Amino acid sequence: MIRNITLIVVALALLTSYSFGYELLGYDWTYKPDPMGEDIEFNPNCSDYGCGSEEDQINALWQGANAWTDYAKAEFEFTYGGWTTRNSYTYDAHNIIFFSPGSSGNAIATTYWWYQSGGRMTEADIVFWDGAFSFSAYQSPSYSEFDVWNIAAHELGHVHGLGHSSVSASTMYAYSSQGETSKRTLHSDDVNGAQALYGEQDPFSVIIHTDDDSYARVFSGSGSFDFTVLAYNNDSYGHLFRATIDLVLPDGSTHGPLLNLNSVYIPANSTLTYNGSQNIPGNAPVGEYKYRARMRDTSYPYDDYDVSYFMFWVEGKAVAGLEEAGEGWALTGSGFESAEPLAGEGGQAHTSTAIIPGAFELRQNVPNPFNPNTNINFDLYEEANVSLQIYNLKGQLIKTLLDNRALDFGPYSIEWDATDSDGNSVSAGIYLYKLTVGNEIALKKMTLIK
Repeated sequence: MIRNITLIVVALALLTSYSFGYELLGYDWTYKPDPMGEDIEFNPNCSDYGCGSEEDQINALWQGANAWTDYAKAEFEFTYGGWTTRNSYTYDAHNIIFFSPGSSGNAIATTYWWYQSGGRMTEADIVFWDGAFSFSAYQSPSYSEFDVWNIAAHELGHVHGLGHSSVSASTMYAYSSQGETSKRTLHSDDVNGAQALYGEQDPFSVIIHTDDDSYARVFSGSGSFDFTVLAYNNDSYGHLFRATIDLVLPDGSTHGPLLNLNSVYIPANSTLTYNGSQNIPGNAPVGEYKYRARMRDTSYPYDDYDVSYFMFWVEGKAVAGLEEAGEGWALTGSGFESAEPLAGEGGQAHTSTAIIPGAFELRQNVPNPFNPNTNINFDLYEEANVSLQIYNLKGQLIKTLLDNRALDFGPYSIEWDATDSDGNSVSAGIYLYKLTVGNEIALKKMTLIK
C-alpha cells in the first residue's frame, strides 16, 4: 500500500523529542542502484518581491539540493530535473518543489512523500507556504523573510530520508527563523546522518561553485564568471584522476572539454583546489546551461567518479548556430597539475589553461584558405573511435570523412576536396570541421575560396 506522510518544519513540540543528533525516518532510496538519487523539478512561482527572478529561485532551490549532493559526500545525489509548472502535491511520478498561495498552520514548508513496503521511498514533493510567509531567493533575506536556500536544504534532507535533529546548529534542526542563512551549510551531524543512510563516496567527490552562489548568473550579452572546483580524495591512499570541465548547452548537447587533464595526482585524505574564470561569448545560444566539473577514471572511456554542476542562463538573443555555440568559450585558471603531460607540452605540467587537449588535439587545416583541397590534421594520444564531419554555417552536415572509425594513437591528416556527400563541389565560404573522439568534441573553422 502506498501512503503519504506530512512533515511540518516549525513545530516547537518537536524540539524536546530527541536525546541524540540525527534521526533516520525509516524511509529512503537505498534500494536504488548506485549512485542512489532522484530527479527534482522546480516551479519558480514564488510571488514575493524578495524571491527575485525565476532564475534566482531555481538557483536557490538547487543550492539547497547541492548541500546534500555535494557536501554530504554520501553515495546519493539529487539531479536537476528542470523547470515545471506543476503546483500541487500528488503521486504522479514527479518529485517537485513549488510555492503555494495557501498556508498550513505554523509550517514554513512541508514535505510529502510516498513509500512502499520495506521503507522504499518512491516520490516526494515539497511545498513552500507562500500565503503565510515571505521568502527571499536573492542573496540575503531580510529580518522578515525566510531564506529559500536555507529552507530547501532542510526539506530536501527529509527527502534524503532524515528526520529532525536535536543539534541546534544542524540543517535538520526542527526550527528556522526569518533572516537565517546558517543552515545553508550542512553540520557534521547532517553529514553523519546522510552517510549512515548511503555510505561515504569512495574514493572521490568533487564540488564546483561560483564566487557567490546566492544569486543566479544571467547574461544578456558577453560576460564572465569566476568559480572554484574542490576535488576530494576520501581514501587513505593517493590516487590519479582525470579532471574535466565542460558545459551542457540549452539543446542538451555537451560542449568541451574546456579543461581536460589526465593523471592528476591527489594525496590520501586531501583536497585539491582549481580556481577559474569562464568567458561567455556574446553570441552564445539563449537558454539554460549546466557548467560541470567531473572527476573521472584515467583510462578510456573515462567513466565519471563524481560530477558537480551549477546552472547559468543566457537571454535576449536569437539562438546561435553550430559555429557560434562552439566558439569563444575561453577558460583560464590554475590549481590542478597533470602527472602525465600531454603531447606538445614539453614535459611541463599545466597550471594555467584556455582550451586544453585531452585524448586528442585538433589542429588548423592546411592550407587555409584553400581551393579546392585541404588537409585536416589532428593528434590522438590514445586509441579511440573517431568521427570527422564537415558542416556549413547553418549547421547542415556536408560530408562525413570519418564515421566512428577505430584509430590508434598518433598523428593523422585527412584530406577534404571541397565536395559534399554526393560528390558535388560546394560553394566558396566558411565551413566547420568537427572532430569527435569518444564523447569529446572539438570544432574549428576553415575558408574555401574560388
